[in-house]
Amino acid sequence: MLLENGLCYVTPNPCLNKPYVFSTDGSCTALCGTGYYLDVLMCRPCNVGCATCTDANACGTCGNGYTFNATSGTCYCDYTAGNHIYLEFCLFNCPVAYYKNSTTKRCEKCGFGCLVCTSESVCTSCYSPYVVNAVTNICDCTGGNKLLLTGECYTPPDLIPECTNKPYVYTTTGQCSATCSTSGFYLDNIYCRPCFTGCATCSNGDACSVCGNGFTLNLTSGVCYCASGKFLNLAGTTCNFFCTEA
Repeated sequence: MLLENGLCYVTPNPCLNKPYVFSTDGSCTALCGTGYYLDVLMCRPCNVGCATCTDANACGTCGNGYTFNATSGTCYCDYTAGNHIYLEFCLFNCPVAYYKNSTTKRCEKCGFGCLVCTSESVCTSCYSPYVVNAVTNICDCTGGNKLLLTGECYTPPDLIPECTNKPYVYTTTGQCSATCSTSGFYLDNIYCRPCFTGCATCSNGDACSVCGNGFTLNLTSGVCYCASGKFLNLAGTTCNFFCTEA
């Protein structure tokens, strides 16, 4: 039979003294636990917010901050009380680095490096070593430093004595250099930025001239893609005739 994630599971005959099976992962059990109800041999999950239930439509008690509606037998998040949904929880206060979105009624993630915010683009407090930029209201590096693609702060080469005669900097590592490599990078002002996935040589972030690692170049759009019959590996770095992880 099929699980809820579409995978097949083995009927619980081999599971001695554990005649039931969870529909979520296929594991066998002697009893359906809290948050599940028994449907023949299957332990199925109650609806979101429901701690105990007799079937998919009838909740007995609520959990995770939800409120019980005795008429419908369901649990709901009381937005009128200022609550918002975070994952499967109904919370009055959102976790750190999240804010209350009054439109979606959910706890949404603050912007990059932000500790406290009123929206994704308006931060009031940042994680160290970032500080709030008074003009843009987003988190920035201190002392004129810049952000790498990894989110780390780096010092521009003109502020580093060791980078004399090395005016360019790689946005992937922060390393200063006399020139930008033409293999997988392009020059943008003083920054050596990486070409996009599959591109070996590019003049900017949008147009590739030579593809690599089994990719094929689309001459119209200037992007690299996996040709028919090839598959992108899990790392997103090569096109192969067989599915691989690396």
